[in-house]
Formats: sequence, structure tokens, C-alpha cells
Amino acid sequence: MVDKAHDERLMRRRVVHLLMTWIILHALFFEQAVAKAKLFAAMDDWPPFIIDTGSVSSDSGFDGIDKELLQELAARSGVEIYLLRYPFARALQDLKTGRIDLITGIAKTPERERFIGYLSQPYYHCSVAFYALPALAERIRRYQDLEGVEIGYVRGSVYFEPFDSDRRLRKDPVLNESQLPGKLLKGRDQVFIGSDCQVDYALTQSGLVGRIIKTDYQPNQGVALYIGYSKAAGIENEIARLDSALTTLVAEGWIKRMADSYFHPWALGAK
Repeated sequence: MVDKAHDERLMRRRVVHLLMTWIILHALFFEQAVAKAKLFAAMDDWPPFIIDTGSVSSDSGFDGIDKELLQELAARSGVEIYLLRYPFARALQDLKTGRIDLITGIAKTPERERFIGYLSQPYYHCSVAFYALPALAERIRRYQDLEGVEIGYVRGSVYFEPFDSDRRLRKDPVLNESQLPGKLLKGRDQVFIGSDCQVDYALTQSGLVGRIIKTDYQPNQGVALYIGYSKAAGIENEIARLDSALTTLVAEGWIKRMADSYFHPWALGAK
């Protein structure tokens, strides 16, 4: 009887030990699975937010505000984020199916909200602006003056109404905003529209301040830049962690301090 009772106690201890071991291993596995969550972000050259350095490797192939922001979000949330070169228009298509997880520098529209979710607050604000050579810039004084001129814009981008849906205007699409100043200087476009954050930075970096300036007419349309995610990707848990990290970064002023290091005051010939 004593031996039987002893054996039963040993058996119970073994069962408890195995159960505790299973619980610990399960917890460790869950922790590792959470820590190793991997998301893929679409990146298209858009200085100073996304600066393509031309490297073949992924993360080392980019610099800029958005890269630094995604790196910090990954570090604080435990979500691994890989950066992939992606033309903007194609990224929008692949967000519909979940082939890509994240996109930065995205504006909200009702159409996009059908397949793109957004972190709860924007991380930066810019303005929509028209640009031209000086002789024409001073003659574009109202929206109606845009009729009859060739206007460069980025395919897939949204700017403001009525411009986005105005079929009377002659619009010339490009794949990337960095192409717009060159097409203007070559005479292929007469005006182009873009984000003042990006265009002002690009004109300064390329020594074109004064050669290309803002038109007299400006739409006074602000653009809030968000981090968007694919609703089809099934990454709600990761998004919640990224959103919490973003809220903290905004409250700390971390994003503003980091972004300010890319921008400097300059005169752009704006009226």
C-alpha cells in the first residue's frame, strides 16, 4: 500500500511537472511568435520622406523620415517591418489583396478606406501646391487659369476637389513625384501639382529654387499623412501595437524632432 501511494504521488508530480513545462514552453513560443511578427511596407522614392539610396539590399536601400519612423515603431512595438521598393500605384493595388501590408505617406479618401485601414492619427501634415516656371507662375492666379495647360501629377495620388475629378484639365501622369520638375524644365509639362513638403525639399536639393516656383494660385488644401495598412492582410494585432507606439512617439514630439532634421527654411519664390 505504501509503495502504491508513493507511486501515485510520483505520477501526480510528473503530470504536474509536464503540465508546467508545457505551459512555460507555450508561453515562450507565443512570446517569440509575437516578437517575430513580420510586416512588409511599400516604399517609393519620395524625399525627404522616402529617399531611395539605390542599394540592392532592402533596409539599407532607403533613408528618410518614413524609414526612421518605421524603424522606431518596429523597435518599440516588437513588430518586424521590412521595406520593399514598390511603385505607388501598384502598392495601392496590392494593398487590396494583402500582398503588401503597410504604406506610408498616404492620404485618406472614402475610396481607399474600402481596402486600407489607417493608424489612428497622422504623423505629418503637408499642403498641396502648384508649381511652374516664373513667367507662367504669376499668370496662374485662379483655378480657372489651369485650363489649357499641361499639368503633371502622380498617378494614383489624390489632391483636392474639383481637381481630382476635373476632366476639363489636361493632366499628364507620372509614376513618381521626383519626375515632375524634370518634365517641367523639358517643356513636357507647363505646371505640376505636388506636396509642398516633398517638392520644396527636392527643389532645394537639386538647386532649382527660383527656376521653379509656386504659382500665384494655391488651393490652400492641407494633406494629413498617415500610415495605412491592408484590411485584407489580417494583421489587426500588429496594427494595434504599432498604433500604440505611434501615439507615444507623437506625444513625445519624437517625430517632429526627427523630421525637422530634414527640413531647413528657404525662400521658394511663393507669393
